[in-house]
Amino acid sequence: MNPDRRLLYSPFLFYYDSMDRLRIAKNFGNLLEKRYPEIVRVVLFRQASGGKDPEEQDISLLVVSERDSLMLKRKVMKDAVSMLMRTGVSFSVRTISMDAYDRLAKTCFVLDAGKASLLVG
Repeated sequence: MNPDRRLLYSPFLFYYDSMDRLRIAKNFGNLLEKRYPEIVRVVLFRQASGGKDPEEQDISLLVVSERDSLMLKRKVMKDAVSMLMRTGVSFSVRTISMDAYDRLAKTCFVLDAGKASLLVG
């Protein structure tokens, strides 16, 4: 097989528009909630673009769990890398406990995430 032809089928060359990326984010959020019952919610939130095209940005997710768990954080990151390998879409994932989320409820981080967020899981 011609090596150039192989490249044409690489998932990293696919262009995903905003609706495709939203579908991918929802699928990933649902997968996380099914796989890890300790996850309370998965929230998609918008970040500043930094001059990048929105379709080139990472998909930013906030994963809220019942308790803080380094093991859960590692598993979620491993799943995010698997999604990158399957879809070519990169995820930026922050995993925090419900207690931490409640403590941060009035900070810029959570207020910003709340203004421009969408529950995906």
